[in-house]
Amino acid sequence: MGCLPGETIEQISIGYRSSEFPLRLSHMSQLVLDCLCRYRGTTLTAAKIDEIMRTDPYYRAQRIKGRGHTGLPYQAAVKVYIKRIREHMATIFRENALPFNPFTVLSSDVTESNVIAYRLKASVELAHHVF
Repeated sequence: MGCLPGETIEQISIGYRSSEFPLRLSHMSQLVLDCLCRYRGTTLTAAKIDEIMRTDPYYRAQRIKGRGHTGLPYQAAVKVYIKRIREHMATIFRENALPFNPFTVLSSDVTESNVIAYRLKASVELAHHVF
């Protein structure tokens, strides 16, 4: 489950066989992954992620309470954050010999209208911090 208003993401880790592997992501990458966690099981386009992050009270509050970042992602930036999340996952998987593929964990599906939609297919634990 994603963060609630008044909370911020402290750390995102991937668990495997009773071990935790922290993903060292930027604040904005954490927010994008948080959004994917909230809507787990649903495919989200970059436009939908951007819309959620601009209208949801939690993400709007991050503009004020965030770690110095004042903006929210645009559709093109969401795609960059997805790429960075996968790169961090690939590094963690490779360094720890984990049998996962970042493109399976965070999949891309092409919609009928030829738009890429993203879906998180993993249990990702979010450690929350209350302001």
